[in-house]
Amino acid sequence: MYPHKAVKIQEQRVNAEPKPSSPQAPGNAYTDYGQAYTERDSLVDLGSVIETVRRRKLPMAIACAIILVLTAVTYLMSDRVYMASGRVAVDRQDNDIVNVEGSQRPLTTDSPSVDTEVQVILSPNTAMAVVENLKLQDRPGFGFPEGTTPAKSLEDRKQRAMRTVMNSLKVQREGTSYAIVIGARNPDAAIAAEIANGVMDAYVGQQRSGKAQARSQEIEMLRSRLDELRDDVIAANRDVAQYRSSANLVSSGDDVAGQQALAGLNSQYATARAESAAANARASASRRGSVTDITNNAVINNLKGTRANLLAKKSDLEGRYGAMHPALVSVNSQIAEIDRNIQAETERVRMGVAAEANAASQRAGALASSAAQQRASILAASSASVKLKELEQKADGARQVYQTHLDRYLQAVAVQGAESSKSYIVARALKPSFPETPKLAAFAMGGIAAGLIAAIALAVVLEVMEKGFRSRREVEKTLGLPVIASVPDLMTMKERPVRGSGPISVADYMLHEDGSVFTEAIRSIRTRLRIGQNGQVAKTVAIVSSLPGEGKTTTSICLARSAALSGRKVVLVDCDMRRRATTRSLKNELSVGLADVLRGTATVDQVLVKDEQSGAYLLPQRHYEPGDFDLIPSKAMESLVDTLSRQFDLVILDTAPILPIAEARAVAAMADAVLVVVRWRVTPVTAVQIALSELGRAGANVVGTVLSQVDVRSASTGNEVYYYQHYEPIKD
Repeated sequence: MYPHKAVKIQEQRVNAEPKPSSPQAPGNAYTDYGQAYTERDSLVDLGSVIETVRRRKLPMAIACAIILVLTAVTYLMSDRVYMASGRVAVDRQDNDIVNVEGSQRPLTTDSPSVDTEVQVILSPNTAMAVVENLKLQDRPGFGFPEGTTPAKSLEDRKQRAMRTVMNSLKVQREGTSYAIVIGARNPDAAIAAEIANGVMDAYVGQQRSGKAQARSQEIEMLRSRLDELRDDVIAANRDVAQYRSSANLVSSGDDVAGQQALAGLNSQYATARAESAAANARASASRRGSVTDITNNAVINNLKGTRANLLAKKSDLEGRYGAMHPALVSVNSQIAEIDRNIQAETERVRMGVAAEANAASQRAGALASSAAQQRASILAASSASVKLKELEQKADGARQVYQTHLDRYLQAVAVQGAESSKSYIVARALKPSFPETPKLAAFAMGGIAAGLIAAIALAVVLEVMEKGFRSRREVEKTLGLPVIASVPDLMTMKERPVRGSGPISVADYMLHEDGSVFTEAIRSIRTRLRIGQNGQVAKTVAIVSSLPGEGKTTTSICLARSAALSGRKVVLVDCDMRRRATTRSLKNELSVGLADVLRGTATVDQVLVKDEQSGAYLLPQRHYEPGDFDLIPSKAMESLVDTLSRQFDLVILDTAPILPIAEARAVAAMADAVLVVVRWRVTPVTAVQIALSELGRAGANVVGTVLSQVDVRSASTGNEVYYYQHYEPIKD
């Protein structure tokens, strides 16, 4: 703002009307709002989210509807797939029909064993068994594609059917139990149940046949092994017999008999030695004459008794007769004979004792020799028995191994044909009544979720792509300027009151709808600027915009008519020499215009045109001539604005766009106040910021903004038009 002009305006206010006690610019109240916005920046603005949804409800609804339609089409076009499920259980103990000691396996209570059975069911062997049992290789969709003939080889068709069965299976353990759920998918419910039951039968049958096959293999192996072991036993027994014969070992008890014989010989030898010692003692005593056999000999004792009698008779005879007496001689002869007999008997006894001692010694020697021979025989037999025992132990081991295999063979033969499966069928699969896929509930929930996601994503994309302002709050928060008014777009109102989209059509609507939301928005501009009131903010107001087409001219015309209808003397100056939008809207053919006034070739009164409908005046533009563009940013224009401000209650300057036209910034700087028109959701934020920067450098006094062409249907709660449409005048 130019300082000298500000002084003139202030003086004019003093002369025209009383000075208000506390004049207040429109932006003063805004300061509090800005602080409130700043305090709430860190919080999630739920209201903004709701407003975004409300504003984007149509594209969001369309996006959601498209997704739902696509979901419905996908659901209807999806192939129906049925799932038939049955259950098998794994027995905790492997029981055969015929129980044989040692044939039962330990408990299988661990979880991995059940999980292993799940993998067995899913194995290619089980699938191939199902194919062969149900002859699926000859069915279309399994052995060959539907609608074709089985041209491939049998093995190829089996492989294809096997892969189809494996892909259709769903096998899982039921919780932590020993039950396994076996499911099969197929477009045909009956075939799905057939495959599920076929898998269960094949699984249980494979276990039974596998055990039977293993049993047969075991029997065959045992039979072959028994033949080998039988030969080993025979060979071992033969070796024992041959060695016993060669070693002269009658039996394994020979060593015991030899020991007993040796003990007897030793006993006899001891006895013989004792007897020999006794005999030798008697022989020695007999030589000394003190042997018992001599003293106790009856013959000798009788002879000694007879000799004693003869000695007594001899003594008697000697005393009676002489030595030569024949009787004495006879007695002496008898005594001598008896002595000879005693000596002979004694010698005989002595010789008998000696012979007996000699015989005892010989017997003891013979027994010692026999004992030595027996001892040598026992030692030889003991050495041979070690080898014999080794051979016998080998033979016993061979017989034990043979007997063990024979017992196992007999047990295996006993249980052959009575094998049972360790799993059993709990529930067979039934024909399902409803398809597993597609599931209506899943499609519905998925469609709704996808629709909501698509709607939210679309809203986010639209919000991100949108470069304009969407609410009063955004304008005030971003630009730091108050929003003076939010002017609605008449094409979005309920009755769509105007057909044309030009400024005059909208301005004409205001003349006939005094209580409309549009008219109320224009009236709000007058109120905020205090036009016609004490403390009027400005007498000259420049209506500017950043870019063309933002509603600047429409706002200018409507504000001029509104102020004029309220009894104020208003002049609207068309400052846009290039487009002349205001002039073309109110007056088509002109011979003179603003340029002529600035050149001094015409007076203001000659150029002014009165709007008969409202009483406002227009200072129009004619077609420009070379050199006209330099007339706007001139002293003459500044002087004209001052002159008009003294003649009229309100001077409105409708300028060209700020960014493309340089002289628009100079005209804005000549006004007491500048209102920047911003088109709702169209004008880029950066464009407005650049325009404000240019206005600041030009010295313009920007007091606020005007949101133009606000869509009443999508207006947020941050725009007053949202509330006014709920309080429209009641028409009788």
